[in-house]
Amino acid sequence: GRLDDGKNKLVAIARKCLNYRANSITQFPYQIERNGETVFTSEDKDIPPEYEVIKSVVELLREVELSLCRFSKAFINHAEMRMIYAPSVDVISDKITGEILYYIEKIDRKEYRHETDDLIYIYETSDKPGKPLQSIIDTIEFDSETLNNIDNYLSAFFKNGAIKTTLLTIDGYPTNDETDRLEDHLKRVATGVKNAFKTKVLRMPITPVVIGSGLEDFDPILTQNKILDIVTAFEIPPSLVLANAANYATALSDKKEFYSSILSPRVDMVAKEVNDQWLSTYN
Repeated sequence: GRLDDGKNKLVAIARKCLNYRANSITQFPYQIERNGETVFTSEDKDIPPEYEVIKSVVELLREVELSLCRFSKAFINHAEMRMIYAPSVDVISDKITGEILYYIEKIDRKEYRHETDDLIYIYETSDKPGKPLQSIIDTIEFDSETLNNIDNYLSAFFKNGAIKTTLLTIDGYPTNDETDRLEDHLKRVATGVKNAFKTKVLRMPITPVVIGSGLEDFDPILTQNKILDIVTAFEIPPSLVLANAANYATALSDKKEFYSSILSPRVDMVAKEVNDQWLSTYN
């Protein structure tokens, strides 16, 4: 299966990695503090009415992670408790200081201005102040496209009767009738598996010259390497997303490492921006 994320189409392993990160990040426990005292935690069943809005923020975590993986940035309209499609937002900054002045959201050829207090802007920093790092999806674009091309070729190969691309040379000067019969036969053979094994007697001398590739020309190592490149870009241990990658003990150890070294810093980053840009002024 492929995922059309508005930028490119992802192969199954990329979709699996994307969902794995997004689903995993929602499992983190949390607590809300005010004036140094804990108001409630994620384990509490009852949330104080004045903090009900926090529940919506937590529910947005998954969408935030998806947006960060796809675009390296995410925007939350906290007044409406909704995500804004990241590519639709332009960040307007001071050309000298780099300070963010306001945001422009573009919807159906209309522009809507948002002040800095209206949105929570989260992004992965790069070496350029205020500019997001290249996203994971952009990083795996070549690997994903390579796997897509392999899938497309193999699909077309079997759809056309598993016949390699072949040139036919004919000795002599065949009549139009003989040429038409040959073309008709080749069209039938090349229209799918159901016709691949049909035979037809042709009396003209024909020499086939194979110029295409078959299954024997595909190196499975190439596919495996591209899959591992995608998993590595998502910073997920292979044992967590590839069924045959490791045993249970290794997978459990890798999961702990993944949560502590990858997801925990991510959650801290998101929490810091939510606190600094919004909750620090929330009453």
